Amino acid sequence: MKKLLVLTIVLAMAGAANAGLIGYYDFEGDAQDSSGQGNHGVFMGNATIVNDATRGLVMIGDGNGDKVKVANNLAIQTMTETLAVSAWIKTASDSQRFTYPGGNIYWRPVIASTYTWDEGWMFGQLHYRWKLHVKLGYGVSVPWGMFAGNTTVDDHTWHHVVAIWNGSNVNLYVDGALDTSATGTGKIDSTTNDLFIGGGPNQSRTIYGRLDDVGIWRNCILGSGGITEADVVQGLYDGTYTPLTAPTTVPEPITLSLLGIGALSLLRRRR
Repeated sequence: MKKLLVLTIVLAMAGAANAGLIGYYDFEGDAQDSSGQGNHGVFMGNATIVNDATRGLVMIGDGNGDKVKVANNLAIQTMTETLAVSAWIKTASDSQRFTYPGGNIYWRPVIASTYTWDEGWMFGQLHYRWKLHVKLGYGVSVPWGMFAGNTTVDDHTWHHVVAIWNGSNVNLYVDGALDTSATGTGKIDSTTNDLFIGGGPNQSRTIYGRLDDVGIWRNCILGSGGITEADVVQGLYDGTYTPLTAPTTVPEPITLSLLGIGALSLLRRRR
Protein backbone atom coordinates (compact mmCIF):
# COMPACT_ATOMS: atom_id res chain seq x y z
CA MET A 1 0.00 0.00 0.00
CA LYS A 2 2.84 2.39 0.87
CA LYS A 3 4.64 1.68 -2.41
CA LEU A 4 1.42 2.34 -4.32
CA LEU A 5 0.93 5.62 -2.50
CA VAL A 6 4.43 6.85 -3.35
CA LEU A 7 4.01 5.88 -7.02
CA THR A 8 0.65 7.64 -7.21
CA ILE A 9 2.07 10.86 -5.75
CA VAL A 10 5.07 10.93 -8.07
CA LEU A 11 3.04 10.24 -11.19
CA ALA A 12 0.38 12.79 -10.31
CA MET A 13 2.89 15.52 -9.58
CA ALA A 14 5.11 14.80 -12.58
CA GLY A 15 2.12 15.39 -14.83
CA ALA A 16 0.86 18.47 -13.02
CA ALA A 17 0.18 21.59 -15.11
CA ASN A 18 2.98 24.14 -15.18
CA ALA A 19 5.23 22.32 -12.72
CA GLY A 20 8.23 24.41 -11.70
CA LEU A 21 6.65 27.89 -11.70
CA ILE A 22 7.64 29.51 -8.40
CA GLY A 23 6.62 33.09 -9.08
CA TYR A 24 4.26 35.01 -11.35
CA TYR A 25 3.98 38.77 -10.90
CA ASP A 26 1.32 40.36 -13.12
CA PHE A 27 1.30 43.64 -11.14
CA GLU A 28 -2.46 43.90 -11.25
CA GLY A 29 -2.46 46.42 -8.42
CA ASP A 30 0.25 44.92 -6.20
CA ALA A 31 3.38 42.75 -6.07
CA GLN A 32 1.61 39.56 -5.03
CA ASP A 33 2.62 36.19 -6.47
CA SER A 34 -0.16 34.78 -8.67
CA SER A 35 1.53 31.38 -9.16
CA GLY A 36 -0.10 29.88 -6.08
CA GLN A 37 3.30 29.31 -4.45
CA GLY A 38 2.97 32.20 -2.02
CA ASN A 39 6.22 33.96 -2.95
CA HIS A 40 4.69 37.38 -2.53
CA GLY A 41 6.77 40.51 -3.03
CA VAL A 42 6.85 43.91 -1.40
CA PHE A 43 7.59 47.20 -3.14
CA MET A 44 10.77 49.02 -2.14
CA GLY A 45 11.73 52.64 -2.72
CA ASN A 46 9.23 54.46 -4.94
CA ALA A 47 8.26 51.41 -7.00
CA THR A 48 4.55 51.48 -7.69
CA ILE A 49 1.81 50.50 -10.14
CA VAL A 50 0.73 52.73 -13.03
CA ASN A 51 -1.74 52.32 -15.88
CA ASP A 52 0.25 51.88 -19.09
CA ALA A 53 -1.42 52.74 -22.40
CA THR A 54 -0.20 49.51 -23.99
CA ARG A 55 -0.23 46.91 -21.21
CA GLY A 56 -2.58 48.21 -18.57
CA LEU A 57 -1.38 47.96 -14.97
CA VAL A 58 2.42 47.62 -14.74
CA MET A 59 5.24 48.25 -12.29
CA ILE A 60 7.31 51.43 -12.70
CA GLY A 61 10.67 52.38 -11.18
CA ASP A 62 12.78 55.54 -11.27
CA GLY A 63 16.20 53.90 -11.08
CA ASN A 64 16.96 54.84 -7.49
CA GLY A 65 16.18 51.86 -5.27
CA ASP A 66 12.80 50.99 -6.79
CA LYS A 67 12.20 47.23 -6.96
CA VAL A 68 10.26 44.30 -5.56
CA LYS A 69 11.73 42.12 -2.82
CA VAL A 70 10.74 38.46 -2.45
CA ALA A 71 12.00 36.91 0.79
CA ASN A 72 14.47 34.04 0.42
CA ASN A 73 13.08 30.55 0.86
CA LEU A 74 13.90 26.97 -0.10
CA ALA A 75 12.48 27.36 -3.62
CA ILE A 76 14.80 30.31 -4.30
CA GLN A 77 17.82 28.65 -2.70
CA THR A 78 17.45 25.51 -4.80
CA MET A 79 17.20 27.13 -8.23
CA THR A 80 20.34 25.24 -9.24
CA GLU A 81 19.45 22.68 -11.92
CA THR A 82 17.62 24.81 -14.49
CA LEU A 83 16.22 28.32 -14.60
CA ALA A 84 13.79 30.26 -16.76
CA VAL A 85 12.69 33.88 -16.35
CA SER A 86 10.27 35.84 -18.52
CA ALA A 87 9.25 39.49 -18.42
CA TRP A 88 7.94 42.42 -20.40
CA ILE A 89 10.25 45.45 -20.09
CA LYS A 90 10.20 49.04 -21.29
CA THR A 91 13.11 51.40 -20.68
CA ALA A 92 12.59 55.06 -19.86
CA SER A 93 13.86 58.03 -21.93
CA ASP A 94 17.45 58.33 -23.15
CA SER A 95 18.49 60.52 -20.25
CA GLN A 96 16.98 58.03 -17.81
CA ARG A 97 18.31 54.75 -19.20
CA PHE A 98 19.25 52.17 -16.62
CA THR A 99 21.75 54.60 -15.05
CA TYR A 100 22.26 55.05 -11.37
CA PRO A 101 23.45 58.06 -9.29
CA GLY A 102 26.80 59.39 -10.49
CA GLY A 103 26.08 58.58 -14.12
CA ASN A 104 27.98 55.28 -14.18
CA ILE A 105 26.14 52.53 -16.00
CA TYR A 106 26.73 49.04 -14.71
CA TRP A 107 24.52 46.07 -13.89
CA ARG A 108 20.87 47.02 -14.08
CA PRO A 109 19.08 43.79 -13.16
CA VAL A 110 15.59 42.93 -14.33
CA ILE A 111 15.45 39.91 -11.99
CA ALA A 112 18.24 38.85 -9.64
CA SER A 113 19.10 36.77 -6.59
CA THR A 114 22.69 38.01 -6.24
CA TYR A 115 25.12 40.83 -6.81
CA THR A 116 28.28 38.74 -6.70
CA TRP A 117 29.95 36.47 -9.25
CA ASP A 118 30.02 33.28 -7.22
CA GLU A 119 26.40 32.55 -6.30
CA GLY A 120 22.82 32.89 -7.46
CA TRP A 121 21.90 34.42 -10.81
CA MET A 122 21.07 37.72 -12.49
CA PHE A 123 19.22 38.76 -15.65
CA GLY A 124 19.41 42.32 -16.91
CA GLN A 125 21.56 44.86 -18.76
CA LEU A 126 25.24 45.65 -18.41
CA HIS A 127 27.42 48.72 -18.99
CA TYR A 128 26.69 50.75 -22.13
CA ARG A 129 25.69 47.63 -24.05
CA TRP A 130 21.94 47.98 -24.08
CA LYS A 131 21.49 44.29 -24.60
CA LEU A 132 20.38 41.51 -22.31
CA HIS A 133 22.83 39.63 -20.13
CA VAL A 134 22.40 36.60 -17.91
CA LYS A 135 24.87 35.74 -15.13
CA LEU A 136 24.83 32.22 -13.72
CA GLY A 137 27.86 32.39 -11.41
CA TYR A 138 30.98 30.25 -11.45
CA GLY A 139 28.97 27.05 -11.16
CA VAL A 140 28.04 27.16 -14.87
CA SER A 141 30.88 27.01 -17.38
CA VAL A 142 30.03 29.87 -19.70
CA PRO A 143 32.69 32.64 -19.61
CA TRP A 144 32.62 34.28 -16.18
CA GLY A 145 29.28 32.59 -15.69
CA MET A 146 27.83 35.41 -17.83
CA PHE A 147 26.39 35.50 -21.33
CA ALA A 148 25.45 38.50 -23.48
CA GLY A 149 22.70 38.91 -26.05
CA ASN A 150 22.78 40.74 -29.39
CA THR A 151 19.50 42.65 -29.58
CA THR A 152 19.25 46.23 -28.31
CA VAL A 153 16.21 46.63 -26.07
CA ASP A 154 16.53 50.23 -24.81
CA ASP A 155 14.38 51.85 -27.50
CA HIS A 156 11.65 52.89 -25.05
CA THR A 157 9.12 50.39 -26.38
CA TRP A 158 7.83 47.21 -24.80
CA HIS A 159 9.89 44.05 -25.34
CA HIS A 160 9.27 40.52 -24.17
CA VAL A 161 12.51 39.01 -22.84
CA VAL A 162 13.29 35.47 -21.70
CA ALA A 163 16.44 33.91 -20.27
CA ILE A 164 16.74 30.13 -19.95
CA TRP A 165 19.40 27.83 -18.53
CA ASN A 166 18.24 24.29 -19.37
CA GLY A 167 21.23 22.45 -17.99
CA SER A 168 23.19 22.45 -21.22
CA ASN A 169 22.35 25.72 -23.01
CA VAL A 170 21.88 29.37 -22.12
CA ASN A 171 19.19 30.77 -24.42
CA LEU A 172 18.16 34.41 -24.64
CA TYR A 173 14.94 35.35 -26.44
CA VAL A 174 13.64 38.78 -27.43
CA ASP A 175 10.08 39.29 -28.67
CA GLY A 176 9.47 35.60 -29.20
CA ALA A 177 12.63 34.91 -31.23
CA LEU A 178 15.93 33.37 -30.17
CA ASP A 179 18.48 36.18 -29.79
CA THR A 180 21.56 34.09 -28.99
CA SER A 181 22.58 30.82 -27.35
CA ALA A 182 25.65 29.18 -25.81
CA THR A 183 26.45 25.76 -24.42
CA GLY A 184 27.62 25.15 -20.88
CA THR A 185 27.84 22.66 -18.04
CA GLY A 186 27.37 22.75 -14.30
CA LYS A 187 24.83 23.97 -11.78
CA ILE A 188 23.88 27.44 -10.59
CA ASP A 189 25.38 28.04 -7.16
CA SER A 190 22.74 28.25 -4.44
CA THR A 191 22.20 31.49 -2.55
CA THR A 192 20.67 32.67 0.70
CA ASN A 193 19.91 36.11 -0.76
CA ASP A 194 16.41 37.41 -1.29
CA LEU A 195 15.04 37.55 -4.83
CA PHE A 196 14.56 40.95 -6.46
CA ILE A 197 12.48 42.09 -9.42
CA GLY A 198 13.49 45.34 -11.08
CA GLY A 199 16.86 45.34 -9.31
CA GLY A 200 19.23 43.33 -7.18
CA PRO A 201 20.60 43.33 -3.63
CA ASN A 202 22.53 46.53 -4.43
CA GLN A 203 20.12 49.32 -3.54
CA SER A 204 21.10 51.88 -6.20
CA ARG A 205 21.14 49.69 -9.32
CA THR A 206 17.47 49.31 -10.10
CA ILE A 207 15.35 49.61 -13.19
CA TYR A 208 14.41 52.97 -14.66
CA GLY A 209 11.42 51.97 -16.72
CA ARG A 210 8.48 49.59 -16.58
CA LEU A 211 8.01 45.87 -15.94
CA ASP A 212 5.08 43.52 -16.40
CA ASP A 213 4.10 39.85 -16.35
CA VAL A 214 7.22 38.44 -14.70
CA GLY A 215 7.44 34.65 -14.55
CA ILE A 216 10.12 32.59 -12.77
CA TRP A 217 10.58 28.82 -13.12
CA ARG A 218 13.03 26.53 -11.32
CA ASN A 219 14.28 23.01 -12.04
CA CYS A 220 12.01 22.39 -15.00
CA ILE A 221 12.03 22.62 -18.80
CA LEU A 222 9.69 24.89 -20.73
CA GLY A 223 7.65 22.73 -23.09
CA SER A 224 5.81 19.44 -22.88
CA GLY A 225 5.03 16.66 -25.33
CA GLY A 226 5.34 18.10 -28.82
CA ILE A 227 5.47 21.69 -27.54
CA THR A 228 9.06 22.95 -27.61
CA GLU A 229 10.83 25.61 -25.55
CA ALA A 230 10.68 27.93 -28.56
CA ASP A 231 6.93 27.30 -28.88
CA VAL A 232 6.38 28.28 -25.25
CA VAL A 233 8.45 31.45 -25.58
CA GLN A 234 6.57 32.46 -28.72
CA GLY A 235 3.30 31.75 -26.92
CA LEU A 236 4.32 33.93 -23.97
CA TYR A 237 5.08 36.70 -26.45
CA ASP A 238 1.93 36.47 -28.58
CA GLY A 239 -0.46 35.84 -25.70
CA THR A 240 -1.13 32.15 -26.32
CA TYR A 241 0.29 31.45 -22.85
CA THR A 242 0.81 33.27 -19.61
CA PRO A 243 3.33 32.03 -17.04
CA LEU A 244 0.37 30.29 -15.36
CA THR A 245 -0.62 28.33 -18.46
CA ALA A 246 2.78 27.74 -20.10
CA PRO A 247 3.43 23.97 -20.38
CA THR A 248 6.51 22.68 -18.56
CA THR A 249 8.18 19.36 -17.83
CA VAL A 250 10.08 18.35 -14.70
CA PRO A 251 12.99 16.08 -15.69
CA GLU A 252 12.62 12.65 -14.11
CA PRO A 253 15.63 12.77 -11.74
CA ILE A 254 14.44 16.10 -10.34
CA THR A 255 10.86 14.85 -10.12
CA LEU A 256 11.86 11.77 -8.18
CA SER A 257 14.22 13.56 -5.83
CA LEU A 258 11.96 16.53 -5.04
CA LEU A 259 8.65 14.73 -4.96
CA GLY A 260 10.04 11.68 -3.20
CA ILE A 261 10.82 13.85 -0.19
CA GLY A 262 7.21 14.99 -0.03
CA ALA A 263 5.92 11.46 -0.46
CA LEU A 264 8.07 10.10 2.36
CA SER A 265 6.93 12.91 4.60
CA LEU A 266 3.30 12.01 3.89
CA LEU A 267 3.97 8.36 4.65
CA ARG A 268 5.45 9.23 8.01
CA ARG A 269 2.33 11.18 8.89
CA ARG A 270 0.14 8.22 7.92
CA ARG A 271 1.92 5.79 10.24
